[in-house]
Amino acid sequence: VGFERQPRADVLEGEKDYLIVMDMPGVRNSDLDINVEDDTLSVKAERSAAVTEGYKARRREQLEKVVYQRTFRLGHAVDAENIKASLQDGVLTITLP
Repeated sequence: VGFERQPRADVLEGEKDYLIVMDMPGVRNSDLDINVEDDTLSVKAERSAAVTEGYKARRREQLEKVVYQRTFRLGHAVDAENIKASLQDGVLTITLP
């Protein structure tokens, strides 16, 4: 069973750039996809939680699969070629110069 979720985001404005900060618990770098196309920034990530081998789930409160997806409209002032992203401790930070 999967579930699609739009993660909450903080958009912060600095003197020279913007930051987008999103919680993405359980997501690994390899499961993260960030694209820019036609002034639109798209973020997509998947998190999977498998049952430990040799066990079967008797009760599950955690979904087997969660897909995080969010898009942002970029202004013309953003330098799309130099966007940077880092994922640390379940928090994705995207820097928009």
